[in-house]
Amino acid sequence: MTQVPSALSACAARLLCPHHGPAERTVLQATTERSLGCTQGHRFDPARQGYVNLLRGPAPAAADTAAMVAARQVVLDAGVQAELSRTLQRVVTQHPPPRVTATATATATATATEIATVTEPPLLVDVGAGTGHHTAAVLEALPDHLGVAVDVSRYAARRAARTHPRLAAVVADVWERLPVLDGTASVLLDVFAPRDPEAFARVLVPGGLLIVATPAPDHLDPLVDRLELLRVGDDKLDRLRGQLETGFTELAHERVRTEVALDRHLVRAVATMGPSAHHLDPDALMRAIDGLPEPTLVRQAVDVLVLRRDG
Repeated sequence: MTQVPSALSACAARLLCPHHGPAERTVLQATTERSLGCTQGHRFDPARQGYVNLLRGPAPAAADTAAMVAARQVVLDAGVQAELSRTLQRVVTQHPPPRVTATATATATATATEIATVTEPPLLVDVGAGTGHHTAAVLEALPDHLGVAVDVSRYAARRAARTHPRLAAVVADVWERLPVLDGTASVLLDVFAPRDPEAFARVLVPGGLLIVATPAPDHLDPLVDRLELLRVGDDKLDRLRGQLETGFTELAHERVRTEVALDRHLVRAVATMGPSAHHLDPDALMRAIDGLPEPTLVRQAVDVLVLRRDG
């Protein structure tokens, strides 16, 4: 059996046991050196790669596959999204999260009716964290924070668990429930991931920082047309702002706009690392890539919204 990683053990008291109803706030604790559990007897042993799986059943069909995660790692290792990481670091420095040293936290034996005040490090939560690449970059700008990387793919969590010593990796379906205790995160990060404004507001402390990165309509041009990738709607940013207009105040809007020269190997990795991979025909994709110039200039176009939780 694998010993509970130190970051996971440190964050356990702010992770919710998935086997309780939405009104309950039963948290986890390190029951032994090799296991997490709740007082109702539910037990979660970390995988040998260092993450903990809090899914109540099999992963959804849309979860990233091993091949998708490997492709994303190739793209990240090549520095294709380096400017995005730098932007995320910059905005969290320019708009510091609240200084929270004491938070209302459920005890290991508690539901929502039993609350204790404890002193603990501030927490960064990354929803749909993937490999944890951007999470680790932001943690470097927050040296006093712990981090929790949440993703529905165990293949992504395997990599996230190794990206930073202060980062705990958790497998969970955020559409079902974000397994983080109410009012315990000072920063919440969402990069190209599902968004649930109610869950974001629930887990953030008042004044907590929400950073959302979303692709712009011209992201990955000209690959979107040439390779028939999924297209981003022209009204994506407006819809995002509409989702977050209640409960949050926008502080800043950053535009990440770069062009990168990609060889065909990297073009294939870009095409197969995201949701388009679930729809592409591999043979047709390779024929389309063979028709591209080498290298191909590809646009990175990302909108980053920085918001403060009201209250």
